[in-house]
Amino acid sequence: MNCKDQQTSFASQDNSPYTQTRSAIETFAETYRLTPTEMRVLEAVVEVGGIRDTAAALAISPTTVKTHLRHIYQKTRAKGQVDVVRMVYRLCPRSPEQ
Repeated sequence: MNCKDQQTSFASQDNSPYTQTRSAIETFAETYRLTPTEMRVLEAVVEVGGIRDTAAALAISPTTVKTHLRHIYQKTRAKGQVDVVRMVYRLCPRSPEQ
């Protein structure tokens, strides 16, 4: 299912920014073949922000977060956290009214 299909299917349900963000992350993870753990780390980075906050939210060490992010960077050829987050929203941007 592509991003547009996911957004359409959510139109009759919850169309909140969280749902759209989750949809974008799922599409991104599928596109770049991220593992479930990499997807959870990516979701936390998008929602929470920094490495320490992400680690705290996921109850893992900052070093583990960095390791998963490094794997995400390798798979996506991203240069850093900001680049990955931009790629997520480029793939499936929020609607203008959000």
